[in-house]
Amino acid sequence: MKKPTLGETQEEEFDKAHKEKRQPYCISCEQPLDRIQETQEVDLFWDWDAKTRKYIKGEGDGCSNKPYCAKCETKDWDFTNNGYVEY
Repeated sequence: MKKPTLGETQEEEFDKAHKEKRQPYCISCEQPLDRIQETQEVDLFWDWDAKTRKYIKGEGDGCSNKPYCAKCETKDWDFTNNGYVEY
């Protein structure tokens, strides 16, 4: 199978792949984008519960690092900030 002509930006590549009904490629390594990875950190806390006399675990907002191509590790927010990736 012949490799398609890729978009100039990762966002363009997602749109182009969608229109052509194909899997997007990473524009940095020019390989099919099989996996997108993103490290997320969650703030954990434990609040004292006087009723149970134990600490109850909760989660705060936290943060996430820029998503990246699992093959070449190029980081780009456009890997996930689009209408093609579900959270």
